[in-house]
Amino acid sequence: QPNQIPFTTRVLFEVRRGAVTDSYELITTGTLIPVERNFPHNPHGLLITEFFEKSLKQLPHENK
Repeated sequence: QPNQIPFTTRVLFEVRRGAVTDSYELITTGTLIPVERNFPHNPHGLLITEFFEKSLKQLPHENK
């Protein structure tokens, strides 16, 4: 359909557990579909469909 917008996100985040900090990379995919805006439930007018967690991996520790 012409109004569907595929997307991919890449998120880098850290989880701190005391003195240990682990780094992760999360990659997700999905499709955005423009819909009628509905404040306050959907003020942006976008519906996310086909959301999928493609990968979640721990990144190697860096020496600082």
